[in-house]
Amino acid sequence: MLSFRFQLMRILFLIFFLNISSLCVAQGFRVRHYVPNSLNGNSLTMYETATSTYFTAGLVTDTVNGKYSFRLATMGLDAQGQRTWIKKFGSTKYNYAYNPFVARSFYKLGAFIYFAGCLIDSNNKPIGTLIKFNAVGDTIWQRIFRDSVDDVIPQMVTCSVDGGFLITGVFQSATDQPCLLIKTDANGKELWRKRLNKAVPNVFDGKTILQDSATKKIVIGGY
Repeated sequence: MLSFRFQLMRILFLIFFLNISSLCVAQGFRVRHYVPNSLNGNSLTMYETATSTYFTAGLVTDTVNGKYSFRLATMGLDAQGQRTWIKKFGSTKYNYAYNPFVARSFYKLGAFIYFAGCLIDSNNKPIGTLIKFNAVGDTIWQRIFRDSVDDVIPQMVTCSVDGGFLITGVFQSATDQPCLLIKTDANGKELWRKRLNKAVPNVFDGKTILQDSATKKIVIGGY
């Protein structure tokens, strides 16, 4: 059963989902884009991918056979802010959960963009995902993180000193909610995971993460 905290995320996702839009004023234009065949959406990030071309992404609501489907969408913009492509990911079996408490779900490294977030599977269980996109929104790979007992809710991803990735967030069960830490290789394959469940004032809900390049120690900030 989902906790009140995560149910609230899903309710907010349904009620306060805004039209996906992109705003650029430094180069003299202001544009608004609506995702085709979607009811509404929410922009979550934007990166410059080449000189005056942009990658933006967010979450949208679609209907498939009368059922709501909450999907991840990526969009490309040219130097005038006009849409050049759009791609969607997800289905009625795998819904992307909107988490209003997350500051950064996307991470750009070189020419690629990474997304760490939460999916709701067909059994209504939250599972984690890590996706690698190229500059035109194609999926290079996608990894899934499950647990037999706990919900897996990633909230931020960053690069590790060895070229892999570090993911933080929260594990969640009916009785416990330890901080999540997952280490992957450069291709997003899980190497190990840890539940960090210590006494207050230690972090229980990871929001941000980095690794010190000199000591290789991992630092997590959060709630």
